[in-house]
Amino acid sequence: MNDNKLTGVFHKLWKQSKKTGTKDPEGTQSFSDTEPCHKDEDNLRRSQSCTELKELPQPFSLPSRSLFESDGRSMSFEDLHQTDSTTALLKEQYNSRYSSRHKLSITKEGFTKFGCNFKTSMDKSFYYSAIERNNLYRLSQSIPFTPLPPAGELVTVYRLEESSPNILNNSMSSWSQNGFYATIEILSKEEMGGGLRRAIKVICTWSQNDILKSGHLYIIKTFLPEVVNTWSKVYKAETVLELCLREIQQQRAAQKLLYAFNQMKPKTIPYSPRFLEVFLLYCHSVSQWFTVEEYMAGRFRKYNNNTGSESVPSNKLEKTMLAFSHWTYEYTRGEFLVLDLQGVGENLTDPSVIKAGEHRSQDMIFGPANLGDDAIKNFCMKHQCNTCCRYLKLPEMKRNDYITEAALLQGKSQVSTETCGTEDQVNNLSVSCAE
Repeated sequence: MNDNKLTGVFHKLWKQSKKTGTKDPEGTQSFSDTEPCHKDEDNLRRSQSCTELKELPQPFSLPSRSLFESDGRSMSFEDLHQTDSTTALLKEQYNSRYSSRHKLSITKEGFTKFGCNFKTSMDKSFYYSAIERNNLYRLSQSIPFTPLPPAGELVTVYRLEESSPNILNNSMSSWSQNGFYATIEILSKEEMGGGLRRAIKVICTWSQNDILKSGHLYIIKTFLPEVVNTWSKVYKAETVLELCLREIQQQRAAQKLLYAFNQMKPKTIPYSPRFLEVFLLYCHSVSQWFTVEEYMAGRFRKYNNNTGSESVPSNKLEKTMLAFSHWTYEYTRGEFLVLDLQGVGENLTDPSVIKAGEHRSQDMIFGPANLGDDAIKNFCMKHQCNTCCRYLKLPEMKRNDYITEAALLQGKSQVSTETCGTEDQVNNLSVSCAE
């Protein structure tokens, strides 16, 4: 009861001190005699102003009674406000009802804290320039449009796809049925001849796909008329298409063997040769099939030919190429031999994949320049093993063990007189190619 009485006295004293600015000890004594009804009225007022507080807080510590006794000096404002945090909180809530200035300060402080996390929606360093205005107005009107067709001949390009491109030697090949459009332009009417085909240099002016790249140079090749006439007796229709397909498949076969060679060769052989990828091309304006491959700039070199004859190597790159031919024969256990290696540096093209046991039969094996067992025998007699052959641990090729085994297993087949006539024509073309 005593504490409640002192609480009422404290608040009335604080209100009076705000009005007068000084503390009167006698006034303090008079407030101590205030009636209990004033205390109840003050409690009711505080409970209404602080709606959050359902009841008064627990009793709190007040200044000692000696503070209110007159000792001949005036009491300071700090002396009367020596209260704990609970009292301060109650007092702040109590006065918030009557002090609009206090409300305003809280609102400003809260808004400042809330707004500090946001940036202004517009940076004053940007402004609407005349160039921006002109560009926007240009888009609102008609802009001149004059379409120009790509220069050159429209062609369709087809690709020999692989089931596992990352493991080429263990991948199965199949022709894509969907071609991609491109345009090519002939750079020179001068033809480049050699062997059974002739070639022209072109530039790709536009491509639907990255098979051919715009701005890059390519070589398109077609077969000589006499070759087409010879094989037209075997392939009654689409002779040129069949010849192109066999040439591309032959180069892919050599590509697969070269991939395995590069995976297995020792580090003492620093070169990693590669065969160019060849595509099938159909020219719409002339309704003709061609093969197309990347153009190689530089000194063109032939390392061996399709008869099995080879050049004398003068450096490690040339020795590597000749050792590769030897390696293909040993790797396939005498079944295949890759000859006619030619190209610029490590980039090769137009190989001949020779299949053992073939005697220039009516059906084409790989390409029209395949000389069969005759080429293999000639290579075995003329090949001189070099240091790269020894790095690969290849045996000497003087012994014809694989050829003898193949001959015993397959035997010699008889062919008709008509077939022999066709064979003679093909053989003459093949030999002239080698020469």
